[in-house]
Formats: sequence, C-alpha cells, structure tokens
Amino acid sequence: MTIIWLINIIFYNFTDSNTGMVILTAFTIIIAFEKSDIKSIDRILTIFAKYIYSIVALLFSFLAIIYTRLGSTMRHVWQTLDNVLTGRLKYGAYVYEVFGVTFMGRQLTIPEKIFWDGRWFDKFYYFDNYYHGNLLQFGIIHIIITAVVFVIIGSRLENREKMTIIIFSLYGIMEAYVINVFICFVLLIIGKYFYQNKKTSVDKPQPNDV
Repeated sequence: MTIIWLINIIFYNFTDSNTGMVILTAFTIIIAFEKSDIKSIDRILTIFAKYIYSIVALLFSFLAIIYTRLGSTMRHVWQTLDNVLTGRLKYGAYVYEVFGVTFMGRQLTIPEKIFWDGRWFDKFYYFDNYYHGNLLQFGIIHIIITAVVFVIIGSRLENREKMTIIIFSLYGIMEAYVINVFICFVLLIIGKYFYQNKKTSVDKPQPNDV
C-alpha cells in the first residue's frame, strides 16, 4: 500500500495536482485504519459515512453565506482558509451575495469577468467546490436529499463503500465535478441500495406462482 501511495504521489507531483495528492493520502490513511485491529473501526466508518457529507455541506454553505457579514478579524481568518483552499471559497461567497440561494435551483447568468471584493473572477471556476455549486446553482433541496440518503443507507454499506463516500465528501471540498457520475462513480452506490430491495421483491416468487 505504501509503494502504491509513493508511485501515485510521484505522478501527481508531475501533474501538479494538490487535490489528488491530498485525497490519495487521506484514502491511504483510511484504508490503513480499516485494515488495523481496531475493534470499533466498522462503527467509526459507519458514523463518518452517514454524517460527514452533512457536516461538510453545512460548513461550506455557512462559509459562503457568512463572508460579507464578518468583522475584520474573522474575515482575515476566513480569507486565510480561502488561501489554503487556493481561492475556492470566495467564488461561492460572491455568487451567494449577488444571486442568493434558492430551494429548487436555477440557471445562473454570470459575466465572463467580474471584479468583486478586490479580486477578479473567471466564471468558469466559480464552483470549484461541490457544495457551493449544489447550494447556489442546484438549490438547497439537492444537498438535503443527498445528505438524507447517506444517513439512510450508511449502516448498510460495505466498509469499502463507506470509505469511498467519506473520500467523496472530502473530495467535494476541492472539486465540483464529483457530481458527474461519468467521472466520479460514488453516487451510483445510492442506486445499488435503493434498487436492491425492489429487485429482490420483484424476483421473489409469489405463492400463486407455484
């Protein structure tokens, strides 16, 4: 596992992918814990798989909403976090302040270039954060549905699926395309558990069929 991690880190270094290196390292650590002799590891993974999405979604939604209402000291703290995330937070703060948030989502019409709060923006990078994109473009309902579904199926997941959902939730902090199942398959896990029971009930022979 360590060798695989080192090989990937070398390749990510050439591609200058900080996100890839962070997520790979986090996944490697989680796998190491899962393979350890910690007796409560299954329960710990279940708790994280059920609730980490909700926690991260609330946190980043709050960060987008609160920015323009912060005093100088807290705004400096906010901007420091934004710098750590290479400017991802401010895109969401701008769109929330200008366009607000809706329940069901809407089509945003954003200029090619914007100067706001001392910074130029390129519209193609507004939602370099999965949670801001879902809140501000697809609406609050999308976040709520996904969060509730993870809570519902969290206890039924295999450990490898729990770990994948945890990484998916963390990956969404730094990338918006995790919602695209052609690139990131994690949301397909939801379908596996929602349609599993339906398939079983359909395939199960009824008394009249005998």
